[in-house]
Amino acid sequence: MTDTEKERASIPATFDIETTVGDTATASVIEIDCKNFDASYKTLLANSGLRCRIVDSGTRTNATNATIAAGTGSTLIEALTATKDIVIGNKIGTKSSGTLTISGVVFDGDYITAGSYDWYFSTGATALPAENLNVDISSYGTKAQGSLTLAVQPTAGDWIVIGPQALVFRATADADQEGEIEIGVDLATTQTNVLAALDGSDGLNTVNPLVSAAAFGSDISILTAKHTGTPGNAIPLESSFTSGSNLFDATVMGTTTAGVDVSATDAGDALVAAFDAEVDSEVEGTNAAGTVTVEAQTAGVDGDSLATDAANMTNGAFGAATLAGGADGELFRFMLDLTNATASDPVDLILGPNPHGPVIHADYAATETVTHLAP
Repeated sequence: MTDTEKERASIPATFDIETTVGDTATASVIEIDCKNFDASYKTLLANSGLRCRIVDSGTRTNATNATIAAGTGSTLIEALTATKDIVIGNKIGTKSSGTLTISGVVFDGDYITAGSYDWYFSTGATALPAENLNVDISSYGTKAQGSLTLAVQPTAGDWIVIGPQALVFRATADADQEGEIEIGVDLATTQTNVLAALDGSDGLNTVNPLVSAAAFGSDISILTAKHTGTPGNAIPLESSFTSGSNLFDATVMGTTTAGVDVSATDAGDALVAAFDAEVDSEVEGTNAAGTVTVEAQTAGVDGDSLATDAANMTNGAFGAATLAGGADGELFRFMLDLTNATASDPVDLILGPNPHGPVIHADYAATETVTHLAP
């Protein structure tokens, strides 16, 4: 763009106009600086914005081909004539941003750092470290399930293994230490004792860290992995019973219900929801199939100092150690996009404080004759 002619009306200062992004043959991004205006005109600009009109060169007729629009950093306040005569707002700041790429499944206990907090992906099975925030993935993926059938009173010395927990059935007088289950006075009592051994409420055993057990129904207890995903399908189920009526449904979990991993897309959705739900969060985000754009909550350069780290994710990475690209907003500076003006089809750009625009009060306006040259 060449600034080939400047026609100034009787205004108390001049517009400082420059191309900030560079020309193409048909488009420019124009930055308009009004900081030298006196206080009364600045008040108009601050409160009501800048009126911009594009006309065919040497006329006051809206441009035939050229169009204008609010540029990046300014907002459209009003369109008096769409793409020809508009009011735009003062340049707003830009939010710092970064990209988290989730490249595969997400597991319980994976976490990222964004801002001042660590954000833990959790199915609720693992206690989170203090002063950190939960990303609830409990509704995504599937937990592996198996089943234990206990249809006949076991014999002393019978045993079961569920994940890392090995348990031996003992007569009442002999059940007195970790790893033992008391055989009850009847089958129902024994079934209750099995559940108590698994959840650590029997006074002998500690809670099973990987599996929970539902109450017996028709002599069958459904076993459920505490963590979502395919790792649950590998939790071992072993037994040695005198009666063939007592047995697991398979040698590993996942036969009753197969565990399914939390996908990158689901994890990204859960993370964005956690950002939105946390009132103290310094960041917000959007997710596109596991590519999460993380932005500072507020615009400005301060956001560039917000930390980002995914070293503790199994399948995740940030592009940089902090957010970047933040910019402070500026009063009395406006951004305008101009298209379809060429050297053979020049236009005049008429500017003025709103509502005292170039048509209503010409003495408040400044005119720039602008054309585009080939880059």
